[in-house]
Amino acid sequence: MVQLASISQSTTASSDLISDCGVCPHDDFVTRNPRVPPSVQRTPPLPRPGYERFMSSCSKNHRFWDLGLAPVDLTRTSTLEWMTVEPESPLLEQDLSEPGVLEPSQVYAHTDAPIAAVMCFFQEVVQEADGQVQGSLSVYGGRPIYETTRNGERVAYFFPGLGAPAAAATMEEAIAMGCRDFIAVGGAGALTADLDLGHVMVVEAALRDEGTSHHYLPPSRFVEADPEVTQSIEDALIAAGWPLFRGRSWTTDAIFRETPSRMSRRVAEGCSMVEMEAAAFFAVGQHRGVRVGQLLYAGDTLAGEAWDSRDWTSMSQVRTALFEIALDAASQIPNASSRRTPVGAFDAAAEVQSMDFDVVINSRINTAEGAVSNGCRPARGLADRDGTSR
Repeated sequence: MVQLASISQSTTASSDLISDCGVCPHDDFVTRNPRVPPSVQRTPPLPRPGYERFMSSCSKNHRFWDLGLAPVDLTRTSTLEWMTVEPESPLLEQDLSEPGVLEPSQVYAHTDAPIAAVMCFFQEVVQEADGQVQGSLSVYGGRPIYETTRNGERVAYFFPGLGAPAAAATMEEAIAMGCRDFIAVGGAGALTADLDLGHVMVVEAALRDEGTSHHYLPPSRFVEADPEVTQSIEDALIAAGWPLFRGRSWTTDAIFRETPSRMSRRVAEGCSMVEMEAAAFFAVGQHRGVRVGQLLYAGDTLAGEAWDSRDWTSMSQVRTALFEIALDAASQIPNASSRRTPVGAFDAAAEVQSMDFDVVINSRINTAEGAVSNGCRPARGLADRDGTSR
């Protein structure tokens, strides 16, 4: 038992501590943990946004709070001792200060990659652009990372992969290679009826309804984009005469579990579009000490009585134009020249292990991509909300 604090109160029997009183406002959230002795089986609700520790009491002096703490009355005296219990979800485990067993610097060499980079989800646009191959990325089978010049500045660009795990892993590799400022550009599902096809949003924050971001940052409802990168994106769109608005996106892992009730809750929280990577990008950026922003255009829509693809992946001119704007924005992010020094866990002198990491990363990520390349397609021809087949 780890004693974190003591609370003096009137004598309360253990049976009272674990019994349902019918008054506590959080009884519906309380579950039982089989790994805790029966006398202390009351476990806390999941963390709630805005609270580091939330406490309330009822007529029986039950105590409830977040972040994995539960009350213990082993002596049946007037003192409650506290002990830690495992959180209800593994995503709430607090080990963010520890390095990974496998860090990117162990498998990726630091290179002369540009500081600024564009992560473009429009594969056809990336392949048709006129940049030079700067290197290759292990995720998705060694796809190229390209380089071009904008406004006198070198800018890298690449396809990051679909979904938060693959996209975050690709971004980690680009950071290890030397990139420090990132702009992601893609498409998203519209959550409100006022978003016409092609409507552009600069993402200010993303709701973390996926798993990857929780391995980089403590639990929170939203994660913010970098304000300087966000401003550079907005400035580039305005300079190009492109209408835009700033807003929130909903990042989810589960394409086919975007239920009407969940969508309504996300709209109530201010989310205008739904996508699959933004929260992970922003979380990786904050954890590694690099800057990230994102722009999205409204593609398919969930705002009507039924889902409508709106044939949005056919908007080739919009996709090309937004890619070009992202390159311009990346080249004009302020203070980029001061960010050449590798950050966080990445060291230019780090020894790169002699192992075929392509085998490792591809075995974890590319099974689904291989299925797609062999002809598998989701039902209804659902298009990826970040620009490719989904």
